Amino acid sequence: MRRVCGAAAVTVFIGAVVGGLALITPISSVWRSDPLVLESELLAFNQPRATAVGALVSVVSAAWADTVRTATVAWLIALCGAVALLVNHSLFESMSVASLSTWNYIDAVAAGALLGGLAAVAVYRASVTAAYVLGVLAAVLIGDFAQGPGSGSSGQLRSPVVLPIGESPPLWLIWPAVVLVAFGVFRDRGRRIAEFESGEVPLGPISAAVVVVGVTLLDSEWVARHGDTAIRIVVAVAVTVAGAVAAAFLLPGRDGTLVLLAVAFVSAGGTIVAVSLPRWMVPVLFVCVAAGFTLGRVRPAPLAGMAATLLIALFAVLTAGRLEHVTVIPTVGTAAVSTIAGYCYGSALPRTAPSVMAGLAVLFVPPAGVAMRVRDFSHLSHSPQWSGDHAVVSNAAPGWGAAAVTLGCGAGVLVLRRFRGDDAAAEP
Repeated sequence: MRRVCGAAAVTVFIGAVVGGLALITPISSVWRSDPLVLESELLAFNQPRATAVGALVSVVSAAWADTVRTATVAWLIALCGAVALLVNHSLFESMSVASLSTWNYIDAVAAGALLGGLAAVAVYRASVTAAYVLGVLAAVLIGDFAQGPGSGSSGQLRSPVVLPIGESPPLWLIWPAVVLVAFGVFRDRGRRIAEFESGEVPLGPISAAVVVVGVTLLDSEWVARHGDTAIRIVVAVAVTVAGAVAAAFLLPGRDGTLVLLAVAFVSAGGTIVAVSLPRWMVPVLFVCVAAGFTLGRVRPAPLAGMAATLLIALFAVLTAGRLEHVTVIPTVGTAAVSTIAGYCYGSALPRTAPSVMAGLAVLFVPPAGVAMRVRDFSHLSHSPQWSGDHAVVSNAAPGWGAAAVTLGCGAGVLVLRRFRGDDAAAEP
């Protein structure tokens, strides 16, 4: 049994890293090499929307697999996503970039299916759940923060460890994921992932994901285009909090605590501009995420995670425009953000795959704080205009907005505790 769990943990971790990187990064790095090409501009413009679609697909996939309650179905969903990624990337390398956005949407949907299927497999075994969540968090955080200097130059030699960072996963990383997931289908054939079959697709987690992902995306677009006054930013903050609280109450029990923590963390994390970090930070970030997650499972305290998230926002306020020539603080700060991310997810992890996936889906959509930093939404995600080289926030508005969102989500946690029971976030 331990060997089976160990093999499953390795499989879901690699699959989660591949799916997470494929969902949060564009399929091509053409936007780096030639950012004036129309297709690269369309890719940058549509990337946040593609990640939102993929995030919703992941929740729907997890909900459907969780309804059937057989490991074979969950593995097959993940295998379909992994094979689709492999085919998409194999064909893309031999095709022109004429339909870059279309290829990117296909990539996001495939990544969502991979993540959703693996979530259903992982969530009922503690060690496998940990491997899955850590894989997703590592992909998101490293993909955002660990873009090394010159990562877009075609002639620069790079270590295989950091090759996928900041761009879509390469074929040599997708192939092992496909093989391992296929082996999982064979190994776990016929095994039940729960004691009973519900027969009904849980609409609560799907509705919650639609609400929180949709509100976050639309809020970001609106702020990018119209968020030029304090009143409009206040409205955006209120809409974000209202969407998070509504999504939390659509989930069963206290499962919504994770959504509230995720919205607060994403808002605060969005105030920290991605900076070029040394390559040795890649394993350090993973260790930080793992340490935070472990602490969250051992000493769960969602309000403590919310307080730590508030510190990120306040740090962004106090240091806005003041760290342009500082190199140590961004490195230490990135490690701290990674640790806090792990703790938030470890301290409020729900029991069921759809609820877990709803909380993770929030990570993939750019929050309004990013839109406050860069007012042109076509450059909100994976574009040279907002990532990598631009390491300084020029004003404190994003930090204040994130602090307000965090306080609102913290109040939402208290309200959720008041009206819901205390058994929703137990160990899987």
